[in-house]
Amino acid sequence: MCIRDSGLGVCHGGIVFTLADTAMAYGSNATDDAAFSTTATIDWLRPTRAGARLSATSTRVAGRGRSDIHDIVVTDETGATIALVRGQTLSTGRPVTQLAAEAEDARVSTEHASSAPTEGAE
Repeated sequence: MCIRDSGLGVCHGGIVFTLADTAMAYGSNATDDAAFSTTATIDWLRPTRAGARLSATSTRVAGRGRSDIHDIVVTDETGATIALVRGQTLSTGRPVTQLAAEAEDARVSTEHASSAPTEGAE
């Protein structure tokens, strides 16, 4: 992810957190067992300047039952660590592909319902 100027010359911390959370989501759902994050904490170690390229790596470090713990490291293009995140996910026990199909069906139904003519409308 390439960072743009926020007006203050540094990246807003929420963007760094979102990148880390996204990495955890991909990691926790890679086995097609749908999981959602339940908690996460972040330690920002250094500011990120405009133009920096960030990447995040998520590693599952522990698990028990339906709960897993992930450590996520956010680095810049030089390899410097920008932030450390620890998050917990909870497995739904359902396939990712099934939940994705259900979400798409709901989206299509909602779009169809909202585009249907309203009685009495011209």
